Amino acid sequence: MVLIGKLRGLFLKSHEARKPVEELELELAEYVSILNSYWRHRKGGAYQIKHIAYRESTMALEVVYASVSEDVVYIRPLAEFMDGRFTRVSDLGESGILAG
Repeated sequence: MVLIGKLRGLFLKSHEARKPVEELELELAEYVSILNSYWRHRKGGAYQIKHIAYRESTMALEVVYASVSEDVVYIRPLAEFMDGRFTRVSDLGESGILAG
């Protein structure tokens, strides 16, 4: 009986994080301006933000971004992406983002 109570508690906690769809849409709308924008990592590498998404298990915001030079897609917590590791660049041509 104790195990069932613990499992039920975990289930309820996981659903406490859920928000109404309208609230999720409003939260995502705050990030429309960075969709398809280009960024350079501090250690090198150029990337384009493809999506902002929710991690299903925690409902934390994540960045879905792709390498400009390779056919690879990554995800990273939004807070971590925005903590200074990446710098936004205005344009591929202007910034020389592909040049190293």
